[in-house]
Amino acid sequence: MSAMMGFLASAVLCFLFTACGGETGNGPLPSIGAPSAGPTQAPQREQLTFGSFSGECSGYCQVTYTVFPTSVDRRVEPWNNDTVAFPVRRQSLSIPSAQYDSLFARLDRKAFLQLDDRIGCPDCADGGAEWILLSGPEGTKSVTFDYGAEIPAVAPLLEAIRAIQDDPRWESIR
Repeated sequence: MSAMMGFLASAVLCFLFTACGGETGNGPLPSIGAPSAGPTQAPQREQLTFGSFSGECSGYCQVTYTVFPTSVDRRVEPWNNDTVAFPVRRQSLSIPSAQYDSLFARLDRKAFLQLDDRIGCPDCADGGAEWILLSGPEGTKSVTFDYGAEIPAVAPLLEAIRAIQDDPRWESIR
């Protein structure tokens, strides 16, 4: 349980870092379909962050992806914070804006918001876990589930997320 809390704290910190611009400089995302914020404010967007972790692991055990309109950032880090032996690694891939739009088109927000925060027993049998975090003007929702699990309510989104994770352009980190 404390490992899950540590992971969630890391995910929130990662979100706060990327939502404030972080190393990418892209800043918060304007919200798709949100009412106009007025002429003096930029529109707000939803932020999609997702990843995986494995608690019974040595080496690089946590991976976080943050989606921006033209790129996806990946952060890979050790579970036990041993950043001397396993320094945090960051990478960014360019994506076409159509791929960004497609991710949000595949998200059934109503179904996602109705999901339990935890589905099954993520990483209980050392099988790892995946998570999806959606943040926006309406609030934040996080769902954590067994690694590789099929979640019918968000199946189209999971398919797109896993395609990003499997993109051969990501540098192999061992």
